[in-house]
Amino acid sequence: MERNLPASGLTRADLSWRTLLFAREHLPPLVTHPLRSDLLPAQGFGILRREGGRVFVGLDYGHSGGGHGHPDRLNLLLSDDVVRWFDDPGTGSYVDESLHWYRSTLAHTAPLLDGHSQPRVHGTLLAFEDHGTAGWISAHATLASDCDVRRSVVVLNDYLVDRIEWSGNDDHEVALPLHGVAVLSTEGEPVVADPRPIEGGAEHEDGFGFLRETGRLSVADGLVRLRAESRDTTAAQRLDGWMATSPRASWWSARTPGAPGHPEQSLVLPRVRALTGVLTAVWSWRGGVASVDIDGDTIRVTRTDGTTDVHERRADAWTVFTGDGRRIDLAESESPGLDSSNDFAFVPATPTPVSLPLRAELGAAHYRRSEESWEEAGRPRASVALERSDTSLAISVIVPKSARHFVPIDKDNPLDNDPAAIHGDGVQLYVEAEEQSGGWLLVPMARTERVAMRVAQGWRDELTPRATWQPIDDGYRLDASVPLPRGARRVAIDVLVNVSGPGRTRRRGQLVLSGARGEFVYLRSDRHDRERLVPLMTD
Repeated sequence: MERNLPASGLTRADLSWRTLLFAREHLPPLVTHPLRSDLLPAQGFGILRREGGRVFVGLDYGHSGGGHGHPDRLNLLLSDDVVRWFDDPGTGSYVDESLHWYRSTLAHTAPLLDGHSQPRVHGTLLAFEDHGTAGWISAHATLASDCDVRRSVVVLNDYLVDRIEWSGNDDHEVALPLHGVAVLSTEGEPVVADPRPIEGGAEHEDGFGFLRETGRLSVADGLVRLRAESRDTTAAQRLDGWMATSPRASWWSARTPGAPGHPEQSLVLPRVRALTGVLTAVWSWRGGVASVDIDGDTIRVTRTDGTTDVHERRADAWTVFTGDGRRIDLAESESPGLDSSNDFAFVPATPTPVSLPLRAELGAAHYRRSEESWEEAGRPRASVALERSDTSLAISVIVPKSARHFVPIDKDNPLDNDPAAIHGDGVQLYVEAEEQSGGWLLVPMARTERVAMRVAQGWRDELTPRATWQPIDDGYRLDASVPLPRGARRVAIDVLVNVSGPGRTRRRGQLVLSGARGEFVYLRSDRHDRERLVPLMTD
């Protein structure tokens, strides 16, 4: 069972006497290894540190992490010693409704597009460079088919500049959740909100259903002053902020759940709707910034000692003119990184393109297991056949031996927040064709030929399939037809077969067309990474 208890440490008194057999007679001298800035390409995470690691600034730009990943591309983290100003809240109990909140973009300090949690996409690093005095991380992610969002974070010793830019073919609303923050009036007091509901996505994991005490803030044009305060330490600490938006934002406030085990906190949510737009902020965590002026691509930061740093945003670079007369140029790079020794490029296991028609037999190499291995689960197998025409893709899945335990597609799941239907027999289908895509959970409906369907988490429904099924001997066959854009040349697919068993409340495992790669089925729900799709060769 889950236990929400404080963390505890171990001493030598907690160890077995056998540890003495491996103990050294004399301890070696301790060598201090100061924490430095670092780039973690395999995780898609850039870190800029100051004061030997006391100040931590991170940008989570990269890989969605499969079933465990939250929709938090371009999420900003900022901590000063033990105070976590902007944080990743992690997750709470897997059997509590609040889990949906922690899985939302709104629970993070990440760009929120059109009031919905982000699709599960990977971001791309554009720049990572640290000169000590100043460094930057810049990355972008495509958060809608026609909208690309870029975030650049420039860090000096005691403040940072945060800039979010986007462009699309249509107007999109970009919002930036700011947790634990209040908007200040010209007199320096928190602005009181006019109570009003906040409109946003209605799905559980859009997060808006968890907001309370919502309201709209009356904010004057121009620069907006912000402040956060922390009393987690013996002395109160303060984070000062300044933000400008182009075009003008509407400003909202609410109360939200805190991190697991922590009380509620405030939320400020600036929202801007535009074809192209910019949000620019400066955050100072040591009280060293007296004022800020933001004029387009130029940011002037005046310190309390009277000196002024000038930041200039350029097309593919960022220049800082420091108050003591130095010029620091931060530029994009084809291989961004600290140096060659830190540049560990992430190379995903890309499926090999296949030619059609195709008939694939799925067995041990394709099996994502649970507590039972493929052998222990009774060696489950399935076959997948693929054919296509100019206008459609035909998929046939044959499962020769199955419990035929089909869970109704709309059944409630009292155990966790996953669709109950994934824990029975059925098929998960994912297709991309040119710029259109779709992902679905397909479940045969007992005593009919029909197949129930729901859109998979993080996927669209732009290529809605038609599907039927029939029992065969000890198993079943499912046939689906997915419409394709006429003349589509780039088509990719993955097929996952969920395997149940007598007396089970959760699926035993699943057979994956693109290969299981030694993975386990736990916590994957019906999510699936687009990089796993198998490309289909065209003539």
